[in-house]
Amino acid sequence: MSEKTLENKKDNGYIYLAVSLVLGIIFLLFYSVTTSPLSYNFIGSDSAFFQAVGKLMHSGKLMYRDIYDQKGPLLYFIEYLGYCFPNGRYGVLFIQALFMSANIIALKKTVWVLELKNKAAVFMFSTFFFFLCLSLYFDCGNLTEEYSLPFIFISLFLHFKGMKEKKYARYVAYVYGIGFGLIALIRITNSVLIDVCMLHLFLMCLIKKDFKNAILHSLRFGIGAVAAMAPFFAYYAIKGSFYDFFNTVFIFAYKYATGNSFLTRVINSRWSALVPFILFCIIAIFFCRKNLEKTLFISLTLFFTLFVLFLGYSFVHYYQLIIIPMIAAMLLVFDENNKMFKPFCIILVFSIILISNRIDFVTRNGRMVSTIVLNTEKRANTKIGQILKQYIEINNYEFCGYQSKEAHEDILNHIPEEYRNSVYSYSGGPQWLLYSDTDPYCRYCETADSFANISPDVEKEIIDMFNTRPPKYLVSNHKEKVKNEKIINLIDSKYETIYSNEKLDLLVNKEFAQSFYSLDETLSD
Repeated sequence: MSEKTLENKKDNGYIYLAVSLVLGIIFLLFYSVTTSPLSYNFIGSDSAFFQAVGKLMHSGKLMYRDIYDQKGPLLYFIEYLGYCFPNGRYGVLFIQALFMSANIIALKKTVWVLELKNKAAVFMFSTFFFFLCLSLYFDCGNLTEEYSLPFIFISLFLHFKGMKEKKYARYVAYVYGIGFGLIALIRITNSVLIDVCMLHLFLMCLIKKDFKNAILHSLRFGIGAVAAMAPFFAYYAIKGSFYDFFNTVFIFAYKYATGNSFLTRVINSRWSALVPFILFCIIAIFFCRKNLEKTLFISLTLFFTLFVLFLGYSFVHYYQLIIIPMIAAMLLVFDENNKMFKPFCIILVFSIILISNRIDFVTRNGRMVSTIVLNTEKRANTKIGQILKQYIEINNYEFCGYQSKEAHEDILNHIPEEYRNSVYSYSGGPQWLLYSDTDPYCRYCETADSFANISPDVEKEIIDMFNTRPPKYLVSNHKEKVKNEKIINLIDSKYETIYSNEKLDLLVNKEFAQSFYSLDETLSD
């Protein structure tokens, strides 16, 4: 092959990379509807809370001391960086674009490290497959899995590089450890593929009887993990909130993730995603069966990914964790037998779309379209807007459109401005803090009812708050059933509903109401 032809092939790679990066930005504009300018009135569910925390941290609040959630501090540091921009929402979108670009660049480098005949075609197909799966599991964007993907892709690139070169550089295990440590500070179970890479490296060393490197790589992994987490540990120790941080992120998070029995979690898993994932890995193992290294990697990936997904609840966005494993298995098959490229692509696409996910594909994309079209009242009143209103009612997409924002503003307008610092949202939904632009009255300001049911300490702290310094106003979502009997009985005894709209209830403390309204009557006299 001439030097000119080689140069053109290299250029083509970068042209495809540029196209993919642009597609990544376009994908975020349409699918990350919680941060996109196309749907500026919509803030989602988890994303709304994450952004609210980033905004509160920017105003001086300390995570875990002033705000309680089991997610790791790196996630909220990312949100904080987004809210350092003049417009925090678009600041977060900018950071998402950086992470998405890192995904595409790492994917390109992973493809190019393998011995493939048509790398550009494989890269473009892999990119298409990546966006296809993200469209199913992105779940409105700005969630923990999204910020974990670049660290996973980078680790996968280094692992494939080591597999091709039959030797792993010393720094590889350090990078695995750093990736694991950083993801552990977002949501530890997201690191499963990095864990598999390290375990695979360790086992291959044992198989080759290279015991020295097995131990050294393990030590390097540990050093990398400690190095990644140490700054955050030190930060909270300096702030005097190390116990709050460690207990919440590592101890309470485990209790939260394992609330139901293992069998219940297996039964309730999203099998529409798991079935094609399992079938695909089995097919990949079959194609690579003569290569022990590849077969072992795919088998470990399948087993541990399933195990991690069975550990927790079956939220849609959790299944982003199967995307990179499927891409990895696909690339290993292409590397093993280039002749299988076309039929394998057909098997892959049909297994994902036609076997299990055709319904998810329609409903998820329908939700994105609905959110964008119903962003304003003017759009919602068009013919297509009326159709999409019926669509979201049928599919029970409560938070689509501008009406959620209006409902929260409506409740806020019924609270006197001088008392808005004494409002507590208990089961009022994750949007309250961001829509109302108020500070949390209690650090358990999201999913407090679930937390109270898991931890007696959380329950006691909330009950003590109601007894010693009860908030004057309480916001609750009447569609969301409160399960903690002690707390709901306490609320019923101390509060009464004074206003409701389609989404929220506003309750007032009975003792405060008597003094407040009697004062109003005195002033009017």
